[in-house]
Amino acid sequence: MNGTAMQIQFSQLQQADFSGRIVDEGWFPRDEIELLDGPHGSLTVRLVGSEQALVKGEMTWSVSIPCDRCCVPVEMDLTAVFTYVCIVGTEEFDEFRHETECREEDVNSIYLKEPVIDSGVLCREQAFLALPSRVLCDESCRGLCPNCGIDLNKKQCDCATETNASPFSILSKLTER
Repeated sequence: MNGTAMQIQFSQLQQADFSGRIVDEGWFPRDEIELLDGPHGSLTVRLVGSEQALVKGEMTWSVSIPCDRCCVPVEMDLTAVFTYVCIVGTEEFDEFRHETECREEDVNSIYLKEPVIDSGVLCREQAFLALPSRVLCDESCRGLCPNCGIDLNKKQCDCATETNASPFSILSKLTER
């Protein structure tokens, strides 16, 4: 963000809306995601009541993620566009923590104990939410041999091609004895 401030106080927003650039100031999960470029983006925060603030942001970044089948690194450009309503109040915060079902209006609501928004936490969450659930180097990726571990996209192995549909198929060998 502008300067080193990752935390935005509601008292700051009473004078003027906050607007800043999104940069990595230690919030990006580099220990879990290999970052190639970025993040780049912008964030705006404005009060929408004495105890509520509207946070809007967008950011882009490039990462390298291993293919789910063959583990070859796949470079991806990711984008996140997000909006949050930050609500101050310990009663709402405590009530939300004990709910087991998330209502539609709660999806983008964040309940705060104090009138402080940690923009790094919001951006970190968006970095994880933008990750695809499945990463493939190619739709026709054949993956790794489950026996010897060879990359089947590059070379065919000499392992038996017997495919057992069930993990319990090994038990059939016991009845053969």
